[in-house]
Amino acid sequence: MKTPIRVLIVEDSALDAELMVAELARHDYDVVSVRVETLDDMTKACERDTWDVVLSAYGLPAFNGACPIETLKKTGHEVPFIIVSGTGGEESAITSLQAGAHDYVTKGQLARLGPSVARALRDVSQRRERLRLEEQLRQAQKLEGIGRLAGGIAHDFNNILTTIAGYSEMVLDQIGTDKPISNDLIEIRKATDRAAQLTRQLLAFSRQQVLRVADIDVNEVVWAMRGMLQRLIGEDVIVEIKLTDALPPIRADRIQLEQVLMNVAANARDAMPQGGQFVIETGPGTGEDIVALTGLRALPGRYVKMTMSDTGVGMDERTQQHLFEPFFTTKELGKGTGLGLATVYGIVKQLDGYIWVTSALQQGSTFTLFFPRSTLRPSRRRPPLLRSSRSRWQPSARPCSWSKTKPACGTW
Repeated sequence: MKTPIRVLIVEDSALDAELMVAELARHDYDVVSVRVETLDDMTKACERDTWDVVLSAYGLPAFNGACPIETLKKTGHEVPFIIVSGTGGEESAITSLQAGAHDYVTKGQLARLGPSVARALRDVSQRRERLRLEEQLRQAQKLEGIGRLAGGIAHDFNNILTTIAGYSEMVLDQIGTDKPISNDLIEIRKATDRAAQLTRQLLAFSRQQVLRVADIDVNEVVWAMRGMLQRLIGEDVIVEIKLTDALPPIRADRIQLEQVLMNVAANARDAMPQGGQFVIETGPGTGEDIVALTGLRALPGRYVKMTMSDTGVGMDERTQQHLFEPFFTTKELGKGTGLGLATVYGIVKQLDGYIWVTSALQQGSTFTLFFPRSTLRPSRRRPPLLRSSRSRWQPSARPCSWSKTKPACGTW
């Protein structure tokens, strides 16, 4: 099967361009090509379309030397650039390679073009992958550093809050609740409670919360939360739940897992002010699935996967880069703390899980979470999550789903 490739050819000879395309086709490339003769046309072609490789003559009447390389650099595209010249001068070859060309092929040795293109594509792909991994490492190190700082601040701040709350309670007990000032003391206590909730979120992000870990059925937690999630997300959004049967349990804190669901649902609600659809889906996963999705290293073994998708406004690349940082928010001042998704990140990492987000503007967002399965064997008994006074669950091999209109899983 031929490999599709888009080629921009900077050449004043249509025949030479056809020979280049024919040579690439001989090396099992399915070529889509455009030929241009001037630097202006080259710039317009780069702005209009994306290219896998640029093939350029070395000297044309409109320009000489390595001018096309500099033109390509100015467009900001990292595309392999190969000189295909009618002459084989050593000086021009060195000049081209020094300017940034991946290779210099003469038209008399056009058989070298196919392997040269393959090598250039491989080199660029490896470079992009290396840069992507380096960026992921920088992000992980940044979040780890922020987590340590946030955890230290949260502990100290929590101690101060404990003192404020303790003294306000003590004074309130001494003067009673029938004094005018007692209302002020009650407000102080409420404020400390709200501040304590923020510190708990910071501790969750920094992975310093005390966990009450047990074997948890993810399906049961999701199903039990369906009513609360619908109320949280609003009537304008359709909540759909798809549960894959017979998943193994995970080792987790149930309250924290519920918090993950609530926080992601709240983020989806804010992304769909005009309504939409919010889908929660569970299923099995493996370490290979994590590597394929994220490109990150993952411990081998079986996982439970949970995806949460919305049809909202989506996020640009900059927002995604800072998504899990504490206090980062795109909401208006006073309408968000920026701790919701930071808390989700901290909880998932504290449970030795993985989280990945894919999103694009006006195309919604998908949060994919992987939790390592428990080493204990799952129960053969179906949990009571799908049993209610108005429905009856029958086993089914296919995933089950629920929306606010009616449930459907197996036979109801």
